[in-house]
Amino acid sequence: MADLSDAYPVLLGPVRVEYRFTASELLVRIFPDEWALDTFEEQRTTSEHERALRYWRGYWLAGGDGEERLAAWRDLASHVGNGRAAHIVNARRPLNPGDEPYRTDRGQVILVVASDDPLPAADRGPGIHAPPPLIFVAGFAAGWLLNRRLEFVIDGDGAGAVQTAIGAVLVAAGLGLSASGITTFIRARTTVLPNRAARQLVTWGPYRATRNPMYTGLATAYLGAACLTNLAWPLVWLPAVILTMNAVVIRREERYLNAAFGLPYAEYCRRVRRWI
Repeated sequence: MADLSDAYPVLLGPVRVEYRFTASELLVRIFPDEWALDTFEEQRTTSEHERALRYWRGYWLAGGDGEERLAAWRDLASHVGNGRAAHIVNARRPLNPGDEPYRTDRGQVILVVASDDPLPAADRGPGIHAPPPLIFVAGFAAGWLLNRRLEFVIDGDGAGAVQTAIGAVLVAAGLGLSASGITTFIRARTTVLPNRAARQLVTWGPYRATRNPMYTGLATAYLGAACLTNLAWPLVWLPAVILTMNAVVIRREERYLNAAFGLPYAEYCRRVRRWI
């Protein structure tokens, strides 16, 4: 090691060692091994928050007994794993550690009352459990089923070349916009699932033009699909689909983002429209 120069960085990585004995020698081979990374989301779920509270209740009820404290830890780790358990315990420590009770004899009964402690807004998520694309699928399916009972088409002679071309362009553009929104979220290392907490506020890429490029893209593709299938009923249903998206999905997301990010999100909403 003394011969190594400080001018050059040294990276020590994992290796795998194999050995074999011969009649007179010990043969050793050293291979570079695979890197292993262990990572997890910083935000806690509601279930993890409740398990952290359960752990601290058990920890305090132990009254200083090491075995009972260990039992509380094992219960938590059995559900979320050791690494995750340490993270959620450290994120939710009691605000009054000096009040922890200690049992002076085995006959004493300890009562622990935890105050109401809801999960912080940044960790809760919008609370949307159904995939939003299903709303668009449901609207189009309703139009298709209604058309089977009462035909209502865009062009009585069938979709012509111009209509088909417009439909194809709209579908391609809409799916491309939605994919761009998803890709931007993935690059920002934040979730695309509407029932998970956001890790950061994304305002670049397609989000500079619309606050909801994924949903705007789906609405555009919806219009294109109606043109391609020559069905007018889905177009009649589209306003209802947009109103449902606003009421059931987007307003919930906006309330969550406003609570989680505050002023930066409010300023972003003033600059960029909800749709287009």
